[in-house]
Amino acid sequence: MAPRRGGGSSSSFGSSSSNQCGSYAFSVPESKISLAFTAIFFLIFVVLLFWTCIRTCRRGKVRGLVWLFFSLVLAILASALNIIISVLQECSILSAAGTQRIAIGLDWAQMLAEFLLIVIIMITITNALHQGTGAIAKTVSILHSTYLAILGIMMITTLAVNTAVTDAAYNSSYSRSTLNLVKHVVPLRIAYYVLAVVALLMATASIAVAVLRHHSARSGALKVWVPLLIIFSLGMVLLNMAGYINRVYTTVSTYSNAAFFRSILAQQFLQYFFYAMTFISALAVCGSSQLDDIAHAGGALPHQGATEPKYGDVPLPQSYDNAPEYVPPQYHNGR
Repeated sequence: MAPRRGGGSSSSFGSSSSNQCGSYAFSVPESKISLAFTAIFFLIFVVLLFWTCIRTCRRGKVRGLVWLFFSLVLAILASALNIIISVLQECSILSAAGTQRIAIGLDWAQMLAEFLLIVIIMITITNALHQGTGAIAKTVSILHSTYLAILGIMMITTLAVNTAVTDAAYNSSYSRSTLNLVKHVVPLRIAYYVLAVVALLMATASIAVAVLRHHSARSGALKVWVPLLIIFSLGMVLLNMAGYINRVYTTVSTYSNAAFFRSILAQQFLQYFFYAMTFISALAVCGSSQLDDIAHAGGALPHQGATEPKYGDVPLPQSYDNAPEYVPPQYHNGR
């Protein structure tokens, strides 16, 4: 979602008067646009939360509802923290240390929100689409679960290292061990984003195989929402990776360039947009009744032959060599 925040010059003050806040707050157009994007998507996420609850009450069971709910709640929390940081920074109320500590919570919330969507796609949706495929479904489930465990460990490691370094930098406790962690912050995050892209490429391949096997997945609402889910989820993780690399490896002199700030605003909008559309697509797929049709079709596959009668259970008709040939009564020549 929104690019991670760093300490700006306006956040270096510990406190300020209300007059300063009124005079200088949001005097730069980019800060107004950034706050507007965040506020708009905050409202969109809140509306999506109510819509999810209403849709569930009206239509019944939605697969992965708990993970969808927590993902959206975390997205709302991240947006709220982003708004708080923006306002307090612009009013010069929040110190640099305070800004970075709130940014730690923002970082955890938004990464967890996106990770939960990846879990829903790789586990809930792919398992539902592979229902009734026997060994294939089991293999896909094991591979995806194993990979998600690795991705989850990488995410927690990345966030933990970033938290330790950020807290130490503003807590006067910069030890040698913390200094050694600094050089790992950027490589760890890039590695996580790369693994997230690979995860969704795996999910795309699995979903494609399932769609080819089941006609129900190629018709109705799934015909629309499954491709959209793939497009928006891949866009979400690819944009996270590209945007972070752009921000990290941009030269210091570029920070005074208006084009750089416009690119940051574009990234912010697109990250919010791709997350929202990924969530909507995932909700539409998870709540589709066509998944039940796939389950029923899978239950009727030939490999489930336990209910078919065996030859040993049913006596076969016997033939007799000397048995008289049967002649219909109307052709008898008797009396």
